[in-house]
Formats: sequence, structure tokens, C-alpha cells
Amino acid sequence: MTDDNNPHEALASIKAVRSSVADRMVLPWTYDALYAVGVGGMVASQIMPPPFGVIGIGLCLCLLALYVSLWKRKVGVWVSGVTPRRARWVAISGGLLAGVLMIVSMIIMDRTGIWQIPLALAAVTTVCAFFVNRLWVRVYRRELEQGA
Repeated sequence: MTDDNNPHEALASIKAVRSSVADRMVLPWTYDALYAVGVGGMVASQIMPPPFGVIGIGLCLCLLALYVSLWKRKVGVWVSGVTPRRARWVAISGGLLAGVLMIVSMIIMDRTGIWQIPLALAAVTTVCAFFVNRLWVRVYRRELEQGA
């Protein structure tokens, strides 16, 4: 910013950039599905015997890396998920939910050997991740538009 800009012009410029980013964040549901399959797949990997569980998690991480790459290409920037304030809590809540479901899945599989329950938990995680991702985008866009 140069000294030639007055504060009103600078604020208008910031608002225009925020609005532009918010407009680009209208993504098709397939992005949410890709994210959800990656997260749910990590939980589902807990039912696989070694070393396939680790390989499954690795493949899911590659899927999530693809998601990030596609997001960057579409939106132009990558947002880590923990800013701004309200969107941060959506991201943290979703991460905690997925983490808890993964740990419960691991414990059930380890102690009982019943694979159907962890598989059901993986399905629940996938559905939750889909809706958490949609919610996060909505909250983040709203905060961008409001200037949070």
C-alpha cells in the first residue's frame, strides 16, 4: 500500500479481495466427498491387518493431498482450517470427532476383533466429515464476507 491511498480506498480494496476469495470458495459437493472419503478411509483402515492398515492410511493421506491440490487450483489459495475464529472451531470439532472415532475403532478392533463396528464407525466418520467440510466452507465464507 502506498501513501497515495486513503483509508477508505484501502478498506474497499481489502473488502474486494475478501469477497473475491469468498466467491471462489463455492465448490461442488465432489470436493466435500473427496475429503470425506479420505478421512473416513483412515478410520476404515483400522480393520486391516498389518501392514495393510498403514498402507491404507498412506493412501488416504495421498487422497487428502490431492484434495488440497485441487482446492488450491480452484480457489487460488489454501486455508489451513484454523482461521478465522468461528471456522476454527468447526475444524477443531471435526478433527476431534474423526480422531475419537479412529481411536474407538482401533480399540474395538484390537480388543474384540469385530470388524463390523469399526467399519460402521468409518461410515459415520465419512458422513460427518462431508457435512463438517461443507459447514466449515460456509462459516469461513461468511466470516470473509463479514470481515472477521
